[in-house]
Amino acid sequence: MVYLTWLAGGAAHGAIELWEWTNKNWERLDKEVTVNIASLFLRTALEGLHTQEQIEDVRAFFAGRDTKSYQMVLDQNLEGMENRRSWAGRDISNVRSWLEAHGYLTEPQQLNRRLATMPPQPHSVLMHLLQSGEYSDFTLRCKVREFKLHQMIVCPQSPVITAALNGGFEETTSKVITVNEFDVRTVRYRTVKRQKIADQTVYQIVPHLRVNAIADYYGIDKLVKLSTSKIELILKKEIDFHVIPQVIAEMSTANRDSEIRSVIASATARYIAELASTQALRTIDLEDQLTIEILEACGKRVQKLMEHFSAVQNQHKEVMRKLEGDRDVTATKVRAIMQQLKNTPKCRNCKKDFLCYIDEPANVLVETSRYVLRCRGCQYRHPM
Repeated sequence: MVYLTWLAGGAAHGAIELWEWTNKNWERLDKEVTVNIASLFLRTALEGLHTQEQIEDVRAFFAGRDTKSYQMVLDQNLEGMENRRSWAGRDISNVRSWLEAHGYLTEPQQLNRRLATMPPQPHSVLMHLLQSGEYSDFTLRCKVREFKLHQMIVCPQSPVITAALNGGFEETTSKVITVNEFDVRTVRYRTVKRQKIADQTVYQIVPHLRVNAIADYYGIDKLVKLSTSKIELILKKEIDFHVIPQVIAEMSTANRDSEIRSVIASATARYIAELASTQALRTIDLEDQLTIEILEACGKRVQKLMEHFSAVQNQHKEVMRKLEGDRDVTATKVRAIMQQLKNTPKCRNCKKDFLCYIDEPANVLVETSRYVLRCRGCQYRHPM
């Protein structure tokens, strides 16, 4: 008698393990349970498979067996597996294209050109191994998808993966690391539809946050720094402040790197006036540590603004001092010219009389007082 209560009870069984169990126990299932139950079990066992190797394994397993009673179920699930394989390939291709476009991977066009014109180089060989999965010695399983990887490439960059594969855990013997914290697909995040510009910026930042979270989780420091620098570059530009709460909400789900938190705290401080006036930060749950970092960033920003204000104020004082000095020099020169004109009754060249002179007012700062032109003979005032 075969008991299938564990299946109906909702226990968590991996797709690979479930198929392996089915492979070993199918003869008993086929004999001891009804066709309907066997078909239901077969559908459940196959719905998590998607790789070409798994599809070929299923076809080979049922190739020599009588499948008339559940052929339709088998055909439907094989078609579903092919579809999932195609979708997985598309998702992986999209992720790879995004990583290449944003400088995380070598562009394939450049790699192909180098391969075509140069003898094999260590770097190009490694890239080929990463892309093809050849000679893989461990597997990274993310949900129902698998990535064939190489310890000699990954372990020097990730102490976490190194510890898992060599620390005496289950992964040491199975050489399979299961990842439940992340998904291949881009995480779903909240957006405000009316804020189109904000949405565009969020779409730019969130994938980098995902890369940062995964890199931090596995201790890949260089990748953490690279993704952080790309996020900082985006946030340093003029952005719609509505982006900030959305980025904080996304970061809070997985990112624990202190540098990325500092970058986002600084961006929050930069737009704190707008965020406070619209109460935008009330829409999210701020963690205590992030709140402290935002307050510290606000303090640094206030200090920076005060220093800038002080520098501008000093520049203003210096300009005013120079203007006042220039004014005094100009006034002295004008007085000297006026005095010379007043004391020169005749032209030195032609000896003819200067029949007028300029009379300076008693107080040049009073608006009503003006310079006047006086006749040298009768002293008549001709207002200027």
